Amino acid sequence: MPGDPVPSFSDVEHTIQYASLVCRSPEAAEKFISLAEQMADDLLRPYGHAIIALSVVLKIRRTLTSSEIDDVITTVLAGFELAAEHRRRAEWRRREQSAESFGAEYGHADGGAAPHSAHNRMG
Repeated sequence: MPGDPVPSFSDVEHTIQYASLVCRSPEAAEKFISLAEQMADDLLRPYGHAIIALSVVLKIRRTLTSSEIDDVITTVLAGFELAAEHRRRAEWRRREQSAESFGAEYGHADGGAAPHSAHNRMG
């Protein structure tokens, strides 16, 4: 939604209550919460593209079932994998073209052995 996110006070209260279960002081609870937030960020950052896609779909639809969430994630990940495969194939084709160019330049376009290969030295 437009503007800065509004914190859910019940979420903040629950977070403090849960941290208080394992921490003895408010300062320790604050550090524990900070650590948990950093760990969550570290875990989720590699999947930012899927989270952004989910947020866009959620803004449009307003609600999603777990199956719909799975479908969005699957679609996003499949799209990224397809793009990566296209990049790998393009790079492979560039390497093939480079090899063909090298072979044509040095007279080995027919797939024959290079002049300095062990086979040519023996024969």
